[in-house]
Amino acid sequence: MLRAIAILLGQADHEQKAKKITETTAFHMVGAIEQLEKAADSHEGKIVALNSFVNEVRDSIDSTMARLEEVVEKTHATTCETSSETLPTEHTMQNEEHGKSYAKTLQARLPKPDSSIMACSEAQARQILVDCKSMSETSGLKDLTEAELVRKANTALEGMKAKGKDVPQDASFTSARKLRHGGVIFEVDSIDIKAWLSCQSTSQAFSENFGSDTMIKDRTFQVIAEYVPTTFNPDSPTALAETEKSSKLRPGSLPKAKWIKPLAHRNPGQRSAFCTLSCKDRESANHAIHFGLTIEGHKVTVRKLLPEPTRYLKCQQLTSDHMAGSCRQESNTCGTCGMDHQTSECDFGAADPQHHYYVNCNLQGHAAWS
Repeated sequence: MLRAIAILLGQADHEQKAKKITETTAFHMVGAIEQLEKAADSHEGKIVALNSFVNEVRDSIDSTMARLEEVVEKTHATTCETSSETLPTEHTMQNEEHGKSYAKTLQARLPKPDSSIMACSEAQARQILVDCKSMSETSGLKDLTEAELVRKANTALEGMKAKGKDVPQDASFTSARKLRHGGVIFEVDSIDIKAWLSCQSTSQAFSENFGSDTMIKDRTFQVIAEYVPTTFNPDSPTALAETEKSSKLRPGSLPKAKWIKPLAHRNPGQRSAFCTLSCKDRESANHAIHFGLTIEGHKVTVRKLLPEPTRYLKCQQLTSDHMAGSCRQESNTCGTCGMDHQTSECDFGAADPQHHYYVNCNLQGHAAWS
């Protein structure tokens, strides 16, 4: 009995404690709940304002897109009207594409030529080279100015007329450019005048009136052929004619050829070497560069021959501006062994390539010409 009473009293005590805890918790939670309610009301206002802003932006975007669609439709309609007036129909384009060759298609995609390059090419087509046969006449031409050279050339044309030679009325020399070796490149009025002056009878008559020791030389374009069979004879007109025929060049397109390295300097058993070829005109040179040449049945690569630095035969220098006859060096310098004698008289270096010596780089093992 007492035990039951004690249990009931304990339960009543626990209920009182729980009630107190509940009341205390409720008292403290009221403030927090009030703060949460205030924060919720504040956020709800912000959310409403944000929703309103988003709706305004959406309406603005919709109206802008509608205006853009109207502009695009108007532009498309205008473009279609213009295209129908100016562009060919699809059927016409198909016919044109069907009739277009590969050459026309390639030409349509090629860039337009540079006007300056075209002008330079046209000027070169009107140029002729007047060179001299003797050193004395070369010195005389070098002493004349460009204006004096032009007057001298035009005077030669007047002399040809006085002797009964048929000279075109518009034949005249317009400019001159002196070369370092003493020759002169003249420019005439037209390509026809150049062709007329290049004839053998006309060139001889011009040389007689311009100067007895002068001659008009055909201007050639130099190319270099790589790995040419050593069985090729560059001095043979028959070999050059056969090369022209097998390479699909016009007869006379390759007037001259020359091995770069002398035959005496070849290695034993050498089967190919490089050689230079003179092309009569620009078209022949371009054809050889683009398509190559067939020499002795062998297809060889051809490239433009770039000018090399001038090497003076007496001193072997590359930077001096003088000829061998006016060199201030007292003794000759051999281009093979570097000793004090002419290169053509060298027996020491020619006998043993290990004795080759080049004075410009002060190294043994190669000659000045190698």
